[in-house]
Amino acid sequence: MGKWTASNRAMAGTAPWITPTGTERTLDPVAERLPAPLAESQAPWCGYPAAMPFASALRQSLQAAAIDRMVCPDDTADLVLAVSEAFANAIRHGESDPEDMVWVCQEWQPEAVTLRLRYRGAPFPAEPPTLPALDATSGRGRYIMSRLMDRVEYRFQDGWTEVTLARRLQRPERAAVRG
Repeated sequence: MGKWTASNRAMAGTAPWITPTGTERTLDPVAERLPAPLAESQAPWCGYPAAMPFASALRQSLQAAAIDRMVCPDDTADLVLAVSEAFANAIRHGESDPEDMVWVCQEWQPEAVTLRLRYRGAPFPAEPPTLPALDATSGRGRYIMSRLMDRVEYRFQDGWTEVTLARRLQRPERAAVRG
């Protein structure tokens, strides 16, 4: 199981938290604990309220982590867009209430990153996405993620959906030459 940050431990059923709507809740009202991640991870999980206004906090966190690791700007932009699409899909198509959290894990390696988002949601057919018709008003998120990332996987368990986004990163010196 992944490590939890101190703030996540406080929210892991031992202490209630206040939702954006002012309601006091624990993370999982059934188990009164943080839901166990489907994938093993040594990186900490961070919770974001399951509402679109919190997408910007996730984007800023990811961008700051990429900058701290000197990830090239092209890779950073692609990662931010892909995680933004995954978060939007979790909110629009998942089963979370605004009082729930979307859990995010960033696993950084010198030449790769794996991002995981975990949220309440029912299983769905996760076949490779295709580009929707030009006049379609939705349906581009999974396609965009598949084009930007090396690997996009979905796993489903006990009312939770976990999406994994993985990508190899360019070395800064290669990115500068490519420019």
